[in-house]
Amino acid sequence: MPKRQSLWKRETQCLVCERKMNNYQAMAKSQSIECDEWLIGHSHGIGEYDDYPSTLKTTVCPNCLIASNEYSFGVDNYKYFTRNMRKNGNLVEMFKDTEQGRFKVLAKEFASLEEACAILDREKGKPPNMRCRATLEKIWSQRDKYAEPFFTMLLTEPRDYATALACFALDRHCQMLRLGYENDIQYDANNPENVHQKVREFYEGTKLEMKSAETRLFYIATNYQQCIQFINEMLEHIPPENHEKYEERKKLYAQEAFDFYRYSYANEDMTAIPLEFKDGGMGYLLCLFYRERGETEEATKYLRIAKRYADNTLKKISTTNQQNFVNWVDELCKELLAPEGEGEQPAQA
Repeated sequence: MPKRQSLWKRETQCLVCERKMNNYQAMAKSQSIECDEWLIGHSHGIGEYDDYPSTLKTTVCPNCLIASNEYSFGVDNYKYFTRNMRKNGNLVEMFKDTEQGRFKVLAKEFASLEEACAILDREKGKPPNMRCRATLEKIWSQRDKYAEPFFTMLLTEPRDYATALACFALDRHCQMLRLGYENDIQYDANNPENVHQKVREFYEGTKLEMKSAETRLFYIATNYQQCIQFINEMLEHIPPENHEKYEERKKLYAQEAFDFYRYSYANEDMTAIPLEFKDGGMGYLLCLFYRERGETEEATKYLRIAKRYADNTLKKISTTNQQNFVNWVDELCKELLAPEGEGEQPAQA
């Protein structure tokens, strides 16, 4: 017997251009969220419901390409903009002025995935390379006539992994534009690479205080982590001899995720981090990254933070995710904090 549809597609108005767009959400009580070892949440259908596809988490306007993975984006505009009406107007103008940059992000992302797009299209029985840069640029140049219907078709449900990667890239870019706007960072808005570089430079030289906690840093880090998982699943459809460039992209994304987790950790106000395990979870994640980089001293320093949280804050375990977290931390302790002669002996933090 087929399972019940868990996807709730709501038509809403774009906060920037006021055109219609779709926001995808899971129906109430249809899903449970299970975190993997990198603390990325995955939806699983409860009982008679289908799984909610993670590829649809990012909402994209097909007209101006504004994007966000925030759950009620476009439905509850306070989730994205502020309650200050004057600042809302300024944000709208900023996003209108940077529209061309968002198109460049989309076109570049699909161009880099052109081979994967062709393979995925053939598997679906569609003409390959419909998402190449030349096609996108031609349609964008005639946007009043073609663009909105085309991008509605392109970005709507269902999304394959190549399309999901492009949507997530748009989301990262919009998050960085917002960070630049709020911190008065000077950048070339029509050059996405310059935007990202300037944002990174700003946070490399700025330690955030509690009063200026910024959750977007954490969202960007988890965005990169989710994209690594999308690439892993996409590679199942691509010949092994063509995997190398995607493996390089995964390394780049891992470095970006590591950096943005570091920036978000500098908030000092861990209540700003939308993570079930707060500072313990951030300590655990940074431990994983430093361990992969071979920096054992830093890894053990952050592991001790996670261990204190697991032992003291999670005294009463109420969820599977909490139990898994405690187990993962204990396994890392066996590896990195083993007594002398039983494992690697770390330096003192």
